Amino acid sequence: MYSQMLADEVSTPQGHRSSSGSSPWPSILLRHGSSNTGYAASDAASQRTSTTPCSATGGKLKGGGASHNHNTPSVTLDEIRDKILEMAMDRSGSRVLQKLISDTSASAADGGSHEELEKLIDAIIHEIQPVLSRIMCDTYANYMCQQLFQVSSAEQRIALLRNVLENIVYISQDRRGTHSLQALIACMQTPQEHALLAETLHDNVNKMALDVHATHVLQQTITKCTPDGPGKEYSHLPMADFGFIFDDIYRNLEALAGDPNGLGVVKKCISHAPWYGDGSYVEKYKSKMLNKLQYFVENPYANYAVQHALEIWGPEVCSDIITKISESIISMAIHKFASNVVETALKVSPDDMRVMLIHRLIDYGNTSCQNAAMITLMNSAYGVFVMSTALRLAPTTELCEQIYGALVRNYQRLPDSRNKQKWDKVLVMAEKRCKKV
Repeated sequence: MYSQMLADEVSTPQGHRSSSGSSPWPSILLRHGSSNTGYAASDAASQRTSTTPCSATGGKLKGGGASHNHNTPSVTLDEIRDKILEMAMDRSGSRVLQKLISDTSASAADGGSHEELEKLIDAIIHEIQPVLSRIMCDTYANYMCQQLFQVSSAEQRIALLRNVLENIVYISQDRRGTHSLQALIACMQTPQEHALLAETLHDNVNKMALDVHATHVLQQTITKCTPDGPGKEYSHLPMADFGFIFDDIYRNLEALAGDPNGLGVVKKCISHAPWYGDGSYVEKYKSKMLNKLQYFVENPYANYAVQHALEIWGPEVCSDIITKISESIISMAIHKFASNVVETALKVSPDDMRVMLIHRLIDYGNTSCQNAAMITLMNSAYGVFVMSTALRLAPTTELCEQIYGALVRNYQRLPDSRNKQKWDKVLVMAEKRCKKV
């Protein structure tokens, strides 16, 4: 249904899609003695690379807002009535509408008539509502939609949301529609709006999480609709409504964490899990990570999920993860991706756990020149980074001396002269740390 709707064309003159500087609204623009320079190519490029909704940038539209063009003319509602849909999908017309919405909203905020703003919004909604799903994905109209959502009332947003419910997944997967939808979600303030959104997202979480554009809609939903810290109880929201997101992410945690798009949603869930409901999702997520820790730490994307959990949940909650890392610390320290997790574990651990990790790293107690663990570590391109972090974070002079001794005893067994140059720097650092700690 949606694809067919996208194929249908609104009765917009073909010339309105032209990239030329001519305007389809000569009676408006010429009367003001100005011409619109139009929508720049850089605007489209900006939106393709950005994933932040307009509300997250202080109300500024991403890419091509009316504020980018000081020559945009001013019009009245009577002048554009019955032309709003055509204007919204035109380069110049969209900016004219954005400016009208912005100016009317600013006037109402400065003590002007709120009735004028309500009339304007109602008139725009009346004309665009039948094809709202499509214009939210339009090259030019999506900017007008973002501006409109910011000044709409809760009742108006609910009406708009109801209109696009059946197409919300498809809109979120569009490179322009995702910005419109994120802007709408960012403006939501009432339980009714959140309940409608939750109803729509059911059974679509995984599909959206894995999509390059829809993932940002899902992340915006988690950010807006669930608490992210103490004291943010969100008592006015139906908390149970969004538990299904955490459940679906948990069930597919490995696949999503290992995907570049899904990873962002996983990290959002990790950030919000301690404060959602009774906080039980922390234990669920942590348990799954522990059971498949080798996969998570060695995956080019999933390793970031473990690092994020260590940083957000802290060493007390993640003590069993840190302990399991210590058990395989050498194999992890020489791995391209897992070595980053070892470094993060060293950074977040308290002194006692950090000493335990470093002792495992240097095979403490083995004072021979045949320390297999140290030789393996020192022959790795990644071990040098882990050891540098360990030295920098070593809490005592005694521990620094133990690291230095282990390095010196096994240094001569390094066959690669280039690798020796890297460890020379670590040895110099170790000498300095032994004196300074």
